[in-house]
Amino acid sequence: MKIYPEIVREIEGLESENILPDRKEQLQRLASMISETVHAGDVPVVFICTHNSRRSVLAQVWCQTLAAYYGLDRIRCYSGGTEATAVYPGVIRALEKQGFRIRQSG
Repeated sequence: MKIYPEIVREIEGLESENILPDRKEQLQRLASMISETVHAGDVPVVFICTHNSRRSVLAQVWCQTLAAYYGLDRIRCYSGGTEATAVYPGVIRALEKQGFRIRQSG
């Protein structure tokens, strides 16, 4: 996976001190679980929200990007929802602003 320079700058500019301590603890437990599992094979990480148009899409894109950035090539990220909808245009704009290049398929 190619990571564009703009996205690398976004990643390198992340500040972990902005994450609340309780959330950091939850994320650390999740990271440990994934780390223990990745040695056994591919690890699917699935993000679910109601419409699969905003949060789950952003989570999937950023999780897969961060996995690639950190060389965790056995992590496979997916998003889904309880209803079939299109990706919200604001999500596309936000990703493009962060350096992703979006192209329509189909």
